Amino acid sequence: MDKGKENTRVTKTKKVLKEAVVELLKQGDASLINVCSICEVAKVNRTTFYNHYQDKETLLKEMVLDTVDASSEFLKAFLEKKNRSMAMSKMLQYYRENDGFFLTLMKTDYSNTFTKLMIETLWEKNCLWSGDKNKDIASNSYEYYRTIFKVSGVIHMILHWLEEGRKIPLPTMSSVILSFISGKTTKAYLGVELDEKS
Repeated sequence: MDKGKENTRVTKTKKVLKEAVVELLKQGDASLINVCSICEVAKVNRTTFYNHYQDKETLLKEMVLDTVDASSEFLKAFLEKKNRSMAMSKMLQYYRENDGFFLTLMKTDYSNTFTKLMIETLWEKNCLWSGDKNKDIASNSYEYYRTIFKVSGVIHMILHWLEEGRKIPLPTMSSVILSFISGKTTKAYLGVELDEKS
């Protein structure tokens, strides 16, 4: 078989399986999802599932890693200070386009796994990009704790933005997040007044 066609078929099958997981996550507890229910929603047989994944956990982990990898590419541009505003806007656009998975993911036990993987991936890549070979030693450093604070904060700001129906326009939300990261917060952002009641 043509390698290109085979790769396309594999990609399509994986996409269908991942979409099935998102549908099932929307319905309830992730612990109740199993290979049978995924295959039923995806309309594929169990043999097809096991051709691609060892079990449900392997599939879920790949979905989390997909999101982490996509985010880290935007964050790389951000850390390299290559037009931070554009990098943040692209990341928000990615989450907006994948909000079904992200919103359901953050309501499951996998939310902590996702946040932890985001922190670890960003820290490792940051050390790699900066040439710091002492990342294991430095994981107790002030910079590491700053990374935890910023990544966790950004994830939950994006989550809140999506849950609220993206009331703040994407470019403005990008500015809001960038201002918090830089520590230069103000009460108004490009004409959008944020509620101070809470």
